[in-house]
Amino acid sequence: MKQIKITNYIFPLILFFIITAISISNYEPGTWLSGWDTLHPEFNFVLNLKRVLFGVWREEQGLGTVAIHSHMAELPRILVLWILSFVLPLSVLRYLFFFICLLVGPLGVYYFIIHTNKNNNFYIKIAGFIGALSYLLNLGTLQQFYVPFEMFATQYAFLPWLLLCITLYIQNHKNKYLVTLFLLSFFSAPQAYAATLNYAFLGFIVLFIFSFVLLSKQSLLMAAKPIIFLLLPNLFWFLPNIYATVLHGVEVTNSSTNQLFSPEAYLQSQEYGNLENVLLNKSFLFSWQEYNFPKQDFVFLLDEWKNHLSLNYVIYAEWLIVAISLLGLIASVFSKSKLSFAFITPLVFCLFFLFNDNPPFWYFYQLLYNKIPLFKEVMRTPYTKFSIQFGFLFSFWLSYAVIALGKLPRHIIQKSALIIVSSLITISLILITKPFFFGNLISPSMRINIPTEYSELNTWFNSQPFGRIAKLPLHNRTGWVYYDWGYQGAGFSWFGIASPQLDRDFDRWNKYNETLYNELSFAFYNNEPETFEKVLQKYDVKYLLFDESVINPGGNKELLSNNTFDEFINSSSHLSLVKQINFLKIYQTDFDTNPIKLLTNYSFINSDQAYSEYDSIYIQKGDYVATSEFPIYPYTNFDNRSLLTTTINKDSIDISKLFPQNTARPEIYFPYYFDNSNEIPLKIYAQKSSSDLKVRIVYAGPQLIVNDGSQIIENNVELRETFKLTSHNLAYLAINDKVFSLENNLSTDQEIYLGSLFTNPDITVRLFSNTPRKVNLDKILLTTKARLCQNPNAISKAEYKDNSLTISVDKEAICFGNTINIPTGLLKTNFNFLATNAYPFFCLNNGGSCLNARPEDGPSYQEQLVVTKPISWIDFVAQGNDANNQTGSVSFSQIGLTHYPLLVEKSYSLTDKFSEHIFSFFTLPQENITKLTARIPLIEPETESFSVSRGYPEAYNCSTTKTGQATKTLETPGVSYTASEKGVSCDYFVYHNLKYQNSYLLNITGENKSGRSLKIYLYNQNTKRFDIENLLSESAFQNNIYLLPKKYDNSGYTLNLETRSFGRIDSDNTIKNLSFLKIPINWLRQVHLGRDSRITSTSTLKSFNKLSSVLYQAEIASDSKSFLTLSQSFDPGWIAFTTKGNLLPHTNFNTWANAWSTPEGEHTILIFFWPQLLEWFGLALIPIVFIYLIHNGKQMAQTDNLAGSISSPKRFRKLTADRIIKKAKKEYFT
Repeated sequence: MKQIKITNYIFPLILFFIITAISISNYEPGTWLSGWDTLHPEFNFVLNLKRVLFGVWREEQGLGTVAIHSHMAELPRILVLWILSFVLPLSVLRYLFFFICLLVGPLGVYYFIIHTNKNNNFYIKIAGFIGALSYLLNLGTLQQFYVPFEMFATQYAFLPWLLLCITLYIQNHKNKYLVTLFLLSFFSAPQAYAATLNYAFLGFIVLFIFSFVLLSKQSLLMAAKPIIFLLLPNLFWFLPNIYATVLHGVEVTNSSTNQLFSPEAYLQSQEYGNLENVLLNKSFLFSWQEYNFPKQDFVFLLDEWKNHLSLNYVIYAEWLIVAISLLGLIASVFSKSKLSFAFITPLVFCLFFLFNDNPPFWYFYQLLYNKIPLFKEVMRTPYTKFSIQFGFLFSFWLSYAVIALGKLPRHIIQKSALIIVSSLITISLILITKPFFFGNLISPSMRINIPTEYSELNTWFNSQPFGRIAKLPLHNRTGWVYYDWGYQGAGFSWFGIASPQLDRDFDRWNKYNETLYNELSFAFYNNEPETFEKVLQKYDVKYLLFDESVINPGGNKELLSNNTFDEFINSSSHLSLVKQINFLKIYQTDFDTNPIKLLTNYSFINSDQAYSEYDSIYIQKGDYVATSEFPIYPYTNFDNRSLLTTTINKDSIDISKLFPQNTARPEIYFPYYFDNSNEIPLKIYAQKSSSDLKVRIVYAGPQLIVNDGSQIIENNVELRETFKLTSHNLAYLAINDKVFSLENNLSTDQEIYLGSLFTNPDITVRLFSNTPRKVNLDKILLTTKARLCQNPNAISKAEYKDNSLTISVDKEAICFGNTINIPTGLLKTNFNFLATNAYPFFCLNNGGSCLNARPEDGPSYQEQLVVTKPISWIDFVAQGNDANNQTGSVSFSQIGLTHYPLLVEKSYSLTDKFSEHIFSFFTLPQENITKLTARIPLIEPETESFSVSRGYPEAYNCSTTKTGQATKTLETPGVSYTASEKGVSCDYFVYHNLKYQNSYLLNITGENKSGRSLKIYLYNQNTKRFDIENLLSESAFQNNIYLLPKKYDNSGYTLNLETRSFGRIDSDNTIKNLSFLKIPINWLRQVHLGRDSRITSTSTLKSFNKLSSVLYQAEIASDSKSFLTLSQSFDPGWIAFTTKGNLLPHTNFNTWANAWSTPEGEHTILIFFWPQLLEWFGLALIPIVFIYLIHNGKQMAQTDNLAGSISSPKRFRKLTADRIIKKAKKEYFT
């Protein structure tokens, strides 16, 4: 009987006790380990096991999506936790998993070091202990466990053991190591939850295997086997992930969440990709922030660690460990260790990504980043994918330094010196990670109490009919949610509820999930209950879950709509409150939300609404089935990710759509502009003669241009009017409120273009005499006293003298005004103003609101105001700047008011005048149409002047951490902003006159010279919401962003600009032009090629059965005009076939769902998601390969020994063919 030596287990026991102590200090009884990115199969093991076994299609993720994350890889972990759940409380399981991983990883390093060294001396065991302790007590471990995510902990645990099996197999050619490798590879599969982590791991492993095999002078066949048996047990998630990446990888890149986050993550990684941070194993997590609920503010995620690591003794200890590890690397090179040399290539591989866009690899990294879009997305945070491998290598060479020390002759170094050095390393590692032992390995904010209301919620939903759940409130554009009871992260509720949940976290994986929330948010915040209902109906939403514990840190609380949502719902006839669990409210719709339907009333439409905020086709027409032919609606989706091309010309805007060639001769529907807009575009011309003034009003509507201009479709209509003059001294002509100057513009018998405008179709033409009368303001204002605008009885400070006025202001607005009497006519107002830490306003009214425009652009203000009712009050106003709480002032000077009498006034209805000349359908004479362009006249653009009075008067650093620098510099043309050292340069421009009922194209041109590009937020002053949140393009840019029309009246937007620096990465952005251009989106939506019509069918759906999340059965009686639909997001992997084996034609339905054309007659139809077979194939291989390994182990070992004997090319040349055959016979047949 072999005697067990207790000395063999001293170091593993020490490791066990150290890790136990750390685990105890980081466990908080009675709490759940949850927050940030979390996996909670323990909420419902049966449900989550079912989901991984049918895991390629993620039905629970909103509208359903193919598994971009490899959820199936969770299978072994869920099985283990399920077994443990029979003896342990559920809240303990997630803690236990991470603590086990924390133990298994260092033990793996220990045994890797002692088993890969031929001499098993005591100093080898010391080296193994040092390596294991280094793997445990380092900043990389901190960053993998502080906000724990299962896949990182899994890789941390299994990486050393997998390397050990591979190394021992290459060294000894024994089959038992392949068997162990196969099993470990299967149980390490959870590291592939985000497959990119596993791909990085495989790259590391494969490089090591080839390097070690070549250095060992063995055949490359020896490298193939461990790679194959590493991959085979992972095919069950690997094959589906390949499918998902090929078909949907672009969607992940295009999601708005990733478009906003990825560039910032890349820059944060670049910030920490320098030599110091790489050697110290520090990442962007040291710059990230979390919400501190007690303080109600954002703080650094690793704030307690930042303080600890700033201590001098900790800094010395860190660099001592780095130095020793580097010495170990050098020593291994001089010792010519094959194993150590084999790790050089994987080391360079890791360093390439950890240094990323920094010397020495920046050129090659940038090349990959700029040329491969998927690389840009996958490698936005390379630290998370390579830090564990780097941590292993660092620990390996730290242990090698001890080994090298132990190998020195005794006359050079004594044994006591080895113990001293090892003790010094141990003490240094403990000093560096001292907070581990005081509960700061895992963030305290991740140890939370989940309210029991959620458990009750799970129980209630699981007892109700299955149906899609939309989660509210709608304030958040990303999946990161904050709850007032202490949780912050990507969510958790779907782990315990069988019904699918629409959550913003799923936007990244499927474009239709994002589209739904775009449409739902647009309808809700624009107070359109009927549209809101139609969106719910379109996407088969059965329930609404409103969580009133959700908060909006740093944002407007009103966006949560806790107090207004019930009022909104009360106006609905299709929604009702069915359950309330304290702060959780559940509403139910009365729509038909069955997953299988048979369409009997629909339209064929060629249009893609993905990412759109408003599906005008569904709202107006109802259900529609996609077609590749006519009718085509080219202008219904104005999201930047649609296939529209926008070009800004000198006097027009071209919006183009390309088509594949169609052989038919389509009709183009040219909509009646007056039916689709409350304002029409006009151009005004005038010609003066000796006795009259001729005015020509031309309809300046859009054109449709076919291909490259071979056909131009437009409506040429105009109104001509002659006005008899009693006086030739004309000053102004007005069309409604728009005033055109006639002074010095008109010459006899020559028509002059006066300008253009958008206006109501019911117009009034007015002429004003050039006999002005100046208003005496001294008489009115000298006796006036300043007052608080909100409290007229409260007197304030202001000084009026010599036609100049200065108002001092703190926070509350100060008004300075009096009664005035200005008769009907035209009033010309002009003054200069200077605002210091305040905002100027000017108001003329006749008992209602202000009639004039606000003085937004300085330093001067001038306006011609048509007075249709006498003006009775004038006010000059100064509004304080709340941003800095400082006293401000506004000075008005050279104030002038001039009145011009009315000569002529005449009204017209352009709707009546123009309607008889307007046509709708136009048949193209040619057969092929490849391009259609809508040319929109450029009329009344709102162009930013970038004057000194616009936005902040000087640079404003809005960094929440109060760090860094910011600059603002006015240029010709435009403005530039810089931010450095984590500063944030913020600015804003207010546009009070932009009407919500109008639609606009926001055109911004400029240049991103360095760092992160310019981020813009368009704030809707009515809804208190950002209608637009965009990150502009890199380098020189011209971004065009469409702003959709709303149904409510009023006006006012604020454009916020942000230039943000990330650590040492400075940002420098310039805007050269910024304009809001009016676009007739409602008119464009109606343009289409080919006539459309509703199709009706008498088909019936007899029954349907959901057999699983990937398989449905339906019984139908069809007349061949119907479509069978599946309420899961469209994917070509869904197939439908009759029981006779006939595949049905597949298309999409309502842009997002699946539809199949049904054959005539009675049929049983099966609907199946065929990529599920990829997972099942991979799972079936696991027991087959395992049995094969066990059964054929001896023969494989013999083959490997033969391969090893002839592996060296040099030796191979020495062996003759006869000798090889002889050796083979001896090995196999003796």
